[in-house]
Amino acid sequence: MLAAVSSGVVKIWSKKSEELVNVGKIDRMRVCPDDDTVFGTGKSLYDSRAQRRPVICVDFEKMAATCITNSFDERQVLVGFGRGQLHQVDLRKGKPDRGYKGCVGAVSDISVVRERRLIVSCSLDRHIRVHDYNSKELVYKQYLTSKLSCVLVQTESSTPLTKVESEIKEEVEDVVKVEADDGDDLDHLFENMETVGEKPKRPKQADIEELPAKKIKPSSDGRTDFNSKEQLLDHVESCTAKVRKRKINESGRTMAECDICKMKMQRASLNKHKAVTHAGLRPVCEHCGKSFGNKFRLNEHYRAKHGYEKFQCGTCEFQSAGIVAMRNHERRHRGEKPFVCESCGADFHAAYLLMQHRHSHNTDKLVKRPENNCLLFIIVLLMFVIAYVVFALCEKFVA
Repeated sequence: MLAAVSSGVVKIWSKKSEELVNVGKIDRMRVCPDDDTVFGTGKSLYDSRAQRRPVICVDFEKMAATCITNSFDERQVLVGFGRGQLHQVDLRKGKPDRGYKGCVGAVSDISVVRERRLIVSCSLDRHIRVHDYNSKELVYKQYLTSKLSCVLVQTESSTPLTKVESEIKEEVEDVVKVEADDGDDLDHLFENMETVGEKPKRPKQADIEELPAKKIKPSSDGRTDFNSKEQLLDHVESCTAKVRKRKINESGRTMAECDICKMKMQRASLNKHKAVTHAGLRPVCEHCGKSFGNKFRLNEHYRAKHGYEKFQCGTCEFQSAGIVAMRNHERRHRGEKPFVCESCGADFHAAYLLMQHRHSHNTDKLVKRPENNCLLFIIVLLMFVIAYVVFALCEKFVA
């Protein structure tokens, strides 16, 4: 009997002894159907008789395996990875030999149809995909609204009935008798039922009592009602009531290091970084399956590629899929240039133009020029003159 935990400890019980095998982090584990003494984990194949040593170890170059299943050959397995890769691994060569494209996000489960030689997989983008084993082509793809965690393959299109036909006929006769008895009871019930007259008329608005007005919280100067919108705006400008400021969590601003890629960032962004970068939990387009870093970019993709309503300029006919580009465009109509250079005072209507302009002030840092150019020129000139004089004296002595 085998049992394992996610930390990587596998315990094997036999009739005579018990044994522990440490294999590293485990997401899935399968036992070979042909040989009960062989089992596979995320990246290694173990033999329970080989004294804790892996029979085959395959390196996937920093790709985390999330699921594994048997292929159509005895010496091959299908492995899914955390970034959407699906490969067949040849255990004799010890390396992947086939790849099936199309998955986005971590592959959560794999199953095979042996009669038609098809590979069925599901991933975190909520798509179920069917690949042809020989040609590696994507035969079928379907988007499902729920999160997919497992794939089960049914070999028959309909499930056969397990009951005998005679039993089904008896049940049908009992149902018919019950319905007939219910029909007699309903006829008796309708005959003794009272007739209903016309519907009562609705009361007019004048008859409806006015509801009490909601209580308004008084402001700092005691006023709660205003006769016009202008009075309300004047009150808002002159109001001295204290506005509650949102409390800032200082612990979220402290720098932390990702334990996977060693990248440093704020602690508040660490969980999102792990989910998007390492776990493959990226927002995915439900139309084309393309993934993005955040929902903001996904909505821009919907408006740009799939016909969603774009942002429309109120002055001209300009349309944009991004709200930032539309705000920059509207500043041109109003003549606003809020982005000002601290060095020279140049102003711009867009932030990216200011960033491009700042690079023009950093040319001295990018190109290193030698200092004291005049002194260096004089030294070189003196060396040239001395060499010329020495060469002339040598010619005289030779002559």
